[in-house]
Amino acid sequence: MLDMVRDPRYIAPLAVLLAVILVSAALGGRALPSVGASGRPSATPGPTEVLSREDQLLDARRALDLGKLRDALTLYRRRNGTYPSTAGRITTLCDQPSDAGCALSSLGAKLPFSDGELPYWYASDGSTYFALIARAQQAGDTSRCPGPLPDELAVAPVMCIRSEAGGG
Repeated sequence: MLDMVRDPRYIAPLAVLLAVILVSAALGGRALPSVGASGRPSATPGPTEVLSREDQLLDARRALDLGKLRDALTLYRRRNGTYPSTAGRITTLCDQPSDAGCALSSLGAKLPFSDGELPYWYASDGSTYFALIARAQQAGDTSRCPGPLPDELAVAPVMCIRSEAGGG
């Protein structure tokens, strides 16, 4: 466990989780109302609005899940020479048995293919990159997201991890 905490790949997700815990403690579990540009309540909080403790924890868990999946994809490529390929299309990671990401099950580890409600998404050309995408409660940096996103993802905030071959 201590080696995992020292591993730089886990520092950012752990920092996010710590920030979520600190903000939640400071707010005492209260969430500020989300108001859109029109002055009416907004269904999707903006980047500076505070989410409920549950939403913050859900996004932190999603970030940790994507980190685990990134590590599994790196290991898969090391063992097989390629990433599972979607021919560059964005598909669910392993929602259907035919999804390319289901190949990660061959690693023997129990991997999170969904957040418990919604599936995670995946894209790869098999050789030069992969991208992992999760729905989120709050919009974040989407510069690492492939585009265009499928309709199921384009209607809500997302978080993405993208890796280039050799870049880990």
